[in-house]
Amino acid sequence: MADYLKSDSKELKKVDMLVSNIEIADKITDENIERAKKANDRVAYLKEKMYYPKTVDDIFLNEDTNIFDIEGAKIQKSKLLAQSRSGTPVILTMTENGIRHEFTDKLPISNFPLKPSDDEDAPVVIIEFPIDSPPYGLYTAGTDPYRQGQAKYSNSLGSIYIYKRMHSLTGEKYQDMLVAYYTARPEKKEKWEEQARLLTKYYNARNLCENDEISFIEHMKAKGDARYLEPQPQWLKTVVPNSTVNREYGVHRSADKVINFLHSRLKKYTEEVILEEKDKEGNVIRQIKGMSRILDPMLLEEMIQYNEDGNFDRIVAAELAITQAMEMDPIYGKVSEQKDSRNASLGKVTKYKGKLFEHSSRGMNIKTKSKLFL
Repeated sequence: MADYLKSDSKELKKVDMLVSNIEIADKITDENIERAKKANDRVAYLKEKMYYPKTVDDIFLNEDTNIFDIEGAKIQKSKLLAQSRSGTPVILTMTENGIRHEFTDKLPISNFPLKPSDDEDAPVVIIEFPIDSPPYGLYTAGTDPYRQGQAKYSNSLGSIYIYKRMHSLTGEKYQDMLVAYYTARPEKKEKWEEQARLLTKYYNARNLCENDEISFIEHMKAKGDARYLEPQPQWLKTVVPNSTVNREYGVHRSADKVINFLHSRLKKYTEEVILEEKDKEGNVIRQIKGMSRILDPMLLEEMIQYNEDGNFDRIVAAELAITQAMEMDPIYGKVSEQKDSRNASLGKVTKYKGKLFEHSSRGMNIKTKSKLFL
């Protein structure tokens, strides 16, 4: 103790102590984390970060219930916030000429979980506006309506995501990504249902809805728009062979097997390698995974905080949209420019010409599944 305190005290010289070496400790921790990461041992990786935390967030990681790539979601969210990259907040309205968007000063909800001060009457957010007269099958939607009247659902939000599938449309390069979303809980539930309905029609999307709460499905039927609702999918019989649930539209999430199946689709989507760069010797020097296609910071935050007990409405809606697209891909393939009779109901919509990502080339050998990230 005397040496540590630079003291001549005879009493302190009798006291032995251990002194931390921060530099060596960081080196050992970093090496252990990197070793677990390379071994693809997710549990060991999370335990190393939790037991030897370098940030406050590391302390609260959970290796038991969070199946998502927490580190990847954190990195992507930080990039979005650093670049101030966000979509365009709008309010959708139906006019005699079809659906129109109106720009608004309202902002999307930015906290998870909700805080009492949050304005739950949030707007629709557009990342990429729909193309002119979108062909049937180009866009899918996933919808998780919110419930009212029970305390356990008091923090539940209604959420819908629009997903743009692969296609062969001339001049269009954005695909396989979420391009719009609406997550809110306005005072009147009918307002949320109407915005979700208009968003579905705006993109001419095939909407796979969570049907444990049927008010949105009933709203779509009452408005004469049941044709946008996806019938109960055939894959449910494979996932839950003995299920007796038989509903006209959507998916029930009452069975753990269904929940796990949907989670696995979102997990696969975010962890898929979409771009790979190699040096001249063929060694991989850089990879970009599907997490980089998620452009909603609050969806990323839900993935970071995910556990089996909370309400994760954005996750449910996003994975429904992605699952619907994945089921359609091998059956329908790429969407062509052929017109569909349902397009007439949409009217003319604005085509967004902005770029989400700058085009660049680094002179590397690149192996990629998508041109979006070049």
